[in-house]
Amino acid sequence: MQRMFRRAINESLLVSIIYINQNQQFSQRTIAVHKMNDTHLIGYCFYRKQKRMFRLNNILAAELILKRVDYKLEQIK
Repeated sequence: MQRMFRRAINESLLVSIIYINQNQQFSQRTIAVHKMNDTHLIGYCFYRKQKRMFRLNNILAAELILKRVDYKLEQIK
């Protein structure tokens, strides 16, 4: 899954994820991934309409959306 997130970063692609939060609630999100380390990724969440940090181990499934993102995360307030 990390390879897919790296591809999304390098090619400015969107990703659809199934995520479980701290309260054990599931949600589907579309995100533009900006950065990633061994435990988290940072990106723009279109569901929340803001920058978000996601724990990689809480991402249950992910799929690339072959649609490019035309902005940088730093441009979003």
